Order: sequence, then structure tokens, then C-alpha cells
Amino acid sequence: MGAFRVRATAERIPDLGLRCVLVAMGGAVGVSLRGFAEQCFEAAALPGWEAVMVCNLLGSVLIGAFYAALDAGFPRPVDARVLPGDLPNIARKRELLASFAMTGLLGGLTTFSTVSLDTVHLIEGGRLFEAAFSVLGSLLLGLAGIALGVTLQRWRYTRHHPELR
Repeated sequence: MGAFRVRATAERIPDLGLRCVLVAMGGAVGVSLRGFAEQCFEAAALPGWEAVMVCNLLGSVLIGAFYAALDAGFPRPVDARVLPGDLPNIARKRELLASFAMTGLLGGLTTFSTVSLDTVHLIEGGRLFEAAFSVLGSLLLGLAGIALGVTLQRWRYTRHHPELR
């Protein structure tokens, strides 16, 4: 049993390196997008914590949509149309796409540490209502965004493919 685990792990090592590269690439794009949003808000004389909240909300909706789109338990006709010899690679392709899009891109776009730092700055500035709104709004809007993304993605699939209902 132990030899099997070593062999199975050794076979996945190339994917580990590829996944790390995909996460880094996606993260670079996501962080750049968040930085761009913060600069746009700053140029419009809007508080930076609002830019972070918008990025977190958008990222939550998108991560919910990706989660639903990549969910192996949710069948899609496109999976059935893939060549039979390629069926084992569907799970791998989903994992690699999730590494780039969910962990990297959307993980870089959204951020808990920035919300925390912004909240400390608001508290230090005596802006307690804004601090509470930033924390609660980010959490509640993030959860609602993920639920919305999952719902929209599943609705989209079942709308175009009634046989999946």
C-alpha cells in the first residue's frame, strides 16, 4: 500500500509544479486588477476600503460561478462530448483551471488581509461605523456573492440543457 502511494504521488509531481505556476500567474493578474481598482477609486476620491469590498464582492460572485462550473457532480453535455480517451483528463483539466482561476486570479483579486488592515486603519481613525460595515459587509456580501454565482451558473446550464434539471 505504501509503494502505491509513493508512485501515485510521484505521478502527480509534474501537476504540482504546473499548478504552482498557474496559481502564480492567476495571482499576478488578480492582484494587478485589485491594485487597478484601488487606484481608480483613489482617483475618484473614494475610500480604498470600498474598492476592496467591490473586488471581494465581484470575486465572490465569480468564484461561486467557477465552483459551479467546475463541480464534477454537476453534469454537463460538454463532458459527454469529449473523446472517450480523454475522459480521465477532465478532472485534471478542472483542477488546473481551478488553480489558475479560483486560487490564483480570484484569490489575488479578493483578500482577507486587506480587509483586516483597512478595518484597523478605520478603527484607528475613529471611524467605527465604517469599520463595522467593512467587516460585516465584506463577509455577508461575499457569502451572498458566492451563492449568487453558484445559482446563476447552475441556472445557465439547466436553462440551455433542460435534460439536466
